[in-house]
Amino acid sequence: MSKSTVTLIIIWSAIASIFSFLFDVDSLLIPFLFLISQAFLGVLLINVENEAFYPQDIRVLFIVTYSLYSLFCPLISLLGFDVFLSTMPLTTFCFGLGMTGFNLGNILFPVKWVNISLIKNSVNYSLLLLLLLAELIVLTVYLIAYHVPVFTTLGQFDRFEFFATINQVWVVLTMAISLTSCLIIYYFDERNKKQFLFGILLIVYYIALQLSLGNRRDFLPILLFSTSYFLTKYRSKLNVKVVIIGAVLFIGSFWLVQQRNNNLEYSRVGAVQESFVDNEFVYPMQTLAYVIDDKWDLRYGYTYFILPFQVAIPRYFYPDKPDDLGKEFVNETFGEGSQGYAYTPVTEAYLNFGILGSLFVFLLFALFLSQLVRRFNSYSISFVYFLLYSFVFDFCRGTFATVIYQVFVSLLFYFIIDKLIKKAPSYNQ
Repeated sequence: MSKSTVTLIIIWSAIASIFSFLFDVDSLLIPFLFLISQAFLGVLLINVENEAFYPQDIRVLFIVTYSLYSLFCPLISLLGFDVFLSTMPLTTFCFGLGMTGFNLGNILFPVKWVNISLIKNSVNYSLLLLLLLAELIVLTVYLIAYHVPVFTTLGQFDRFEFFATINQVWVVLTMAISLTSCLIIYYFDERNKKQFLFGILLIVYYIALQLSLGNRRDFLPILLFSTSYFLTKYRSKLNVKVVIIGAVLFIGSFWLVQQRNNNLEYSRVGAVQESFVDNEFVYPMQTLAYVIDDKWDLRYGYTYFILPFQVAIPRYFYPDKPDDLGKEFVNETFGEGSQGYAYTPVTEAYLNFGILGSLFVFLLFALFLSQLVRRFNSYSISFVYFLLYSFVFDFCRGTFATVIYQVFVSLLFYFIIDKLIKKAPSYNQ
């Protein structure tokens, strides 16, 4: 990358640093400009390196997702909506530092996306996967019916009360369904279109079931996996179809929040305002603002090196295990029993290492993603890549421990299912 690009990063970092540390003002504009410049620079770096815009590049998805979860809150604050907190300027600056670290990682270790072939077994075991998916969905319906009516409408039950009753079994079950759905999409036999169609119908039914609960987190990985898989398979670049899919998902998140909250007392204008203030992309960033304002003690790497192992142990065997950061934040900030905010990796980086934490953490994360892309460039891209791609949204709105747990459980299911299928008679025939 040219010296002018590096100079641009340094200049904007210096401006934001001077503003944040030397001037005691409440202006949000300069940190916001710093943040948005780093977001555009991140897209530019990857686009120049790849010589095209490939949405299936996991680094591109991360930059877009990170930008949505960081730009939206200060933007609507600048537009006059009532979400401004006194620590929002410093919060915005920390998010900008995170993207700066990510950009520096891509500058130091540039890796070009290459349109490479897919690794796929030339065997037909889609029927076994369909049977497994059907059984898992039946079990899900049973669990939902045990707590709430299956065919209820949004707003007719206490969503928080429902999700307060579920346990780790539900979490693992939804992961297994997502993984099995992704396996059906990845390994389907084009000669058996009827089986594939039946699998798609099962997946659509499962998505509709989760939507009826006002929940998108348990099926979003399926959509992201499918998008990245087909874009890679057909070697697609950014086009109108990709933009439409992204717009539908983005607008759909606003619609889901409104349906979930069921705010019937709002007028049409009030509903529009509510959708801007109370949505998927506003709350996560506010976690850092509260953490800064409440002056939480630093953890010095505890949530990266110790907490993931503790979270993985079922509470049945470890009754006193600590809460994950999201639940701890809600209890400390709003009190026991409150329904929580989504967390962010920037908040976690700050909680561990202070203001410069996000710079170092996302520098390392950029190196990890670059090595991941290089690894699959050197060989052939596989199911594991698309699986990791599907967790990017959860990473940007979650904690390190919970994402590591998701990845571990999903990979464990993947290897178990793969071994079982290879021992099946149809595979050997």
